[in-house]
Amino acid sequence: HKLTNYQLSFVFKNPSEDDKNLPNFEKEGYIDKELLSSIVKPEADYYVCGPVPFMKAIITYLKELGVDTDKIHYEFFGPAIAL
Repeated sequence: HKLTNYQLSFVFKNPSEDDKNLPNFEKEGYIDKELLSSIVKPEADYYVCGPVPFMKAIITYLKELGVDTDKIHYEFFGPAIAL
């Protein structure tokens, strides 16, 4: 189905000039708690996918920023484990 109310943000470790000109370019480097604190809305749903250490960090930040666990959804690249 079509998403009608979402926000997409791009963060690149080493962005090209084209990457930096994308309309949703947020930051060069890594996603961190400071960045998330500027865009997180506790009432929104969040979808996280990536390596386990990345997902653990992002999920921890989201919880610290007041997002309820039932609003955080994640998918593994590989075997599933509890986060």
